[in-house]
Amino acid sequence: MVFLQRLFRHPQRPSDITQTGSLEEKLAQYDQALAHGKDNSEVWFARGCVQVELKRYPEAISSFDRAIAHRPRHLESWQNRALAYCQLGLYEEAVSSYEQALQVGPAPSQDWYFYGTLLAQLDRYEAAIASYDQALEAEPQHPLIWYDRGIALSWLGSFEAAIASYDQALKLKPNLYAAWFRRGLALTQLQDYPQALQSFENALTINAKDAEIWAAKGLALLQLQRYDEAIIAHEQALQRDVNDDQVWYNKACCHAHLQELTQAIDSLEKAIDLNPEPIRELASMDSDFYMLYDQPAFQKLLAA
Repeated sequence: MVFLQRLFRHPQRPSDITQTGSLEEKLAQYDQALAHGKDNSEVWFARGCVQVELKRYPEAISSFDRAIAHRPRHLESWQNRALAYCQLGLYEEAVSSYEQALQVGPAPSQDWYFYGTLLAQLDRYEAAIASYDQALEAEPQHPLIWYDRGIALSWLGSFEAAIASYDQALKLKPNLYAAWFRRGLALTQLQDYPQALQSFENALTINAKDAEIWAAKGLALLQLQRYDEAIIAHEQALQRDVNDDQVWYNKACCHAHLQELTQAIDSLEKAIDLNPEPIRELASMDSDFYMLYDQPAFQKLLAA
């Protein structure tokens, strides 16, 4: 996770700390202040903020801990402490710190949103949705909250509700291609392939460089038995990511349905080269390859 500048709380620097100079120089000034007895939450908090900007996250956490020891209800210390833990990938600790921040007083929408994002990182999707709902009460016109809420609902298997959440995001930001993509994935789970295909095409009109969207479009076309078009979509995906074994596999399925046996074998071989055992096992049971069952080249691939 990149440094979350939008959520970072900047300190009001003490009057005896200069506003100019490098981060290292500012850190040295805070150390000097502490060495000369200015041991208070303001200095420790500001010191931790500089350490965050220097990407010294463990040291920053220690500084925020000292600030909190002096002032347990210092909201900004709890918030920035959570961000520092987040940078280290320590999401449990980040959640714990943010929970303390939320107990200090009424929280703005962005705090509930960030808290929901942390919970989602820990696969606590129901709690994440509740946090997103808190954020939306204050800021219902925020498309990214609706979008992330949709992702959490999808992970819970609530695909209809996820689609409704993506729709809200897209009403607010129609060019949010990731929401079109995720909406298409949810529709795919519901086996509504025509609508899924339309969502993927909408996403591609905004961002045609994303291999995942081309792959998803190819799969929807495969399910709709539009094999020639599916192959084209898969080839577009492979131009962007040649090492996607699932795309090679699905392309092989399309060629098999078109009785293009040589191309099917070639694509399946590439998929197996990239991910041998799972692909062999899947291909051995896949009815899409019934035309290949008696082909020596196909049997050789499965036995290799």
